Amino acid sequence: MADRGTGGSAGRGGAYREFLLAIAEQRHAAAVESVAALRAAYPHDDVDELSHRIIRQCARDLALAGAVSGGAAAAPARSVGSAALLGAEEP
Repeated sequence: MADRGTGGSAGRGGAYREFLLAIAEQRHAAAVESVAALRAAYPHDDVDELSHRIIRQCARDLALAGAVSGGAAAAPARSVGSAALLGAEEP
């Protein structure tokens, strides 16, 4: 799939490069399927319009992930704050 070049994985930079290439290879099939589905759903869209659809979908997905992780991160702080306000006794 990806051209890994002839430089090998020498050093730290090579290890990161190999890691990123492995991720890209794993996600390639899913990306191809996503583009095929978009082309089927919007057959009259040109490449720019399809690109904008993909970008908007990625932005929505990232916003959702941020909202979920932000809510989870805030939950323990809210619990500690509630206990302090309610005068919970220390063990």
